Amino acid sequence: MRGTWQGSGTWQTSGGPDLSGLIGVVALVAIAVAVAEFIAAYIWWIVGIGAAVIILALAGGITYLVHRARQERPGRPITTRPVYRLPPEPRPQLESSHKPAIEPGREIHLHFHGLTPDQIAAIVTQRGTYPEADR
Repeated sequence: MRGTWQGSGTWQTSGGPDLSGLIGVVALVAIAVAVAEFIAAYIWWIVGIGAAVIILALAGGITYLVHRARQERPGRPITTRPVYRLPPEPRPQLESSHKPAIEPGREIHLHFHGLTPDQIAAIVTQRGTYPEADR
């Protein structure tokens, strides 16, 4: 683009369209969009933090109220509903059995071949192994 200097302090261009205004408008729109995106993101952060603070405040308030409701207060009796206990039902009696719980021991039949009766008696009574008080 060519231009000439006019004596009145202005620059006179000749030929081609003037794009300086369009470039300025595009730059302003780009800056405005970036600023709008920043503000929108900032607003979402503020809304999110505000919601978290409100939720935590509500939870803390509910916790405090529950604590106060469960706390014993001096001078104020605690009322509860009465508990009624029924007597235990009689247990059914078991039928008596003709068999004893512990039966007598079985007989043991041992064969000691080649031993004398004194040796067999010593084995059966284990004489000499335990003191007499332990029998």
